[in-house]
Formats: sequence, structure tokens, C-alpha cells
Amino acid sequence: MRARVWLLPMLTLLSVTLVKLGQGDFRSDTGWYAAIAEQAVRTGSLWTLYSDGSGASAQPYFNKPPLAFWIHGVVLRAGGISLEAARLPTVFAALGVVLATVGLVRTLSGPRVALVSGMTLALTYEFFRRTREISLDMWQLLFLMLALWAAAIAVKRGRWHWLVIAGAPIGLALMTKPLMGLVLAPILAAWLVWLGEARRLGWLAGGVAVAVLVALPWHASMIALHGETFVGQYFGVEIVGRVDQKLSASDSQPAWFYQRLIAKSYWPWLPFAALAVWSLVRGRGLSRERAGPALAVVWLLVWANV
Repeated sequence: MRARVWLLPMLTLLSVTLVKLGQGDFRSDTGWYAAIAEQAVRTGSLWTLYSDGSGASAQPYFNKPPLAFWIHGVVLRAGGISLEAARLPTVFAALGVVLATVGLVRTLSGPRVALVSGMTLALTYEFFRRTREISLDMWQLLFLMLALWAAAIAVKRGRWHWLVIAGAPIGLALMTKPLMGLVLAPILAAWLVWLGEARRLGWLAGGVAVAVLVALPWHASMIALHGETFVGQYFGVEIVGRVDQKLSASDSQPAWFYQRLIAKSYWPWLPFAALAVWSLVRGRGLSRERAGPALAVVWLLVWANV
């Protein structure tokens, strides 16, 4: 019975993701990502990815770091090129997110809340529908949730060296999408300050250093190998360019974009979230332990505005 807090969310997610796993087609960027990943493993060109061509005509792919492509490429080579092989790693990434969520919430709020949280996430359509594609966001989320879990252990048990350990999965997130994983650092910093643990920020700085050390070899080698071509595409187009586009008055999403998305897709859980907000407005705490709700509020406010 103690295992049900882990098993029920896990089995629930698998029940809504493995059914007809091969149904449909290579949607979104899945076909392109699958081709890059399979080619990398087949040709052995794992450090510098290539988007198309071969030999002297091959075009380097500098848009994203390679970690998720390595994982999907191994599965595609082992299982053959198919929708099932392309999607299966994303299913396991989503499974890891669910389990990390259960572990995080169990650490902060106990097994009962953890079970409800895991089941809610597993049955949230906007979450599990992403397993129908090669989703770099899902892999990034997995590593960030593992880092949050480590940070929760640090806060709850007073084992502050776990903030340094949290840097390892943050580094893996940096090897999945450009620089976005570093957003977790100010989230954790704000959380620690809220809890009156600002003196522990030095441990968090150690975690950031570990994250940089994990991601630095690939990034530094790409600059050394490809110079301005890599820097211009990776840091210019993929990071600075996207920020400029978001800030552009003509191209940016409205300020309420994520709130509208939640209102449209977060069913049937939205009424319960609204009741939780109403409880906060009335000055009633959601839990005897404030660490969990505090982290949830900081997490939501930051990501809803990034």
C-alpha cells in the first residue's frame, strides 16, 4: 500500500500514453528531430549534430543542445524508424516528470497530497498530449523537476548540500534547451528567501556552479570548433532573437496568454485551483507546511511570465 503513491500515478500516465502509441503521423517538429537524432547515432556524429546533407555538404544543427537527440537517436536505431520509437522516450520522460512530482510533493507535504498531485498531473491533457511528439520541453521539465526534488530534500531535511546536488539536473536541462534551465536559480532563490533561509543562498550558488560545469564542455567546444557560426545561431538567433521577438509589439503574445491557456485546457482541475486561490485571498493557508505552497506560487508566477 505504501507503493501506491508512486504506482497509481505511474500506471495512470502509462494508460493514457501507451494506447495507440503509433497512431497518427510525425507532427510538429517530430520528423525533423527524429531525422537529426537517428542520423547522429547512425553516423557517430554525436557532438556536432547535422540537420541535413552528408560529407562536405552537411549542415550543422546549432539550434538546440544534443542530449535529447542522443536519447531519441539510440531508441530509433534500436527499434527502427517509427512513430512508436520516436515517441517512446518522451513517454518515459513524462513518466519521470510524474514520479519527480510525486517525490517533490511527498517530501514537502506528505504522501496523500503527493498521490493527488501525481494523479492530477498524469491526467492533465495539456501535459500528456505532448508524449505524441519528440518534446524537448518534456526532457527539460524532467531535469528541472529532479532539481526541485533535490532542493525540497535540502529544505525539508536541512541537508543543504542537496542544493549543490540539484545543480547536476539543472546542467542536464541546459544540455536540452538553450539556457532556460538557469531560470530555476532565481526561482529557488526567491523560495529560500520567502522561507527565511536566505543564508543558504551560498549552497544554491554552488548548485549553479555545478550546472555550469555540466553544460560547459559541450558549449565551449562548440565555440572552439565552429566559432561565430555557432555563436550567431545558438546565442544570437535562438536566444537573443527569440527574446526580441517576444518583446516585439507586433509578434509578442498578449500578457494573459498563459492564463488564457490554463483557463482553456486545465480541466477538470481548474475549479479546485480557483478554490485554492480563494482560500488564499481569504487569508486561509493551504497547508500547515508553507514550503510547498510557497514553491508552487513562486513557480507559477515566474513561468507564467517568462
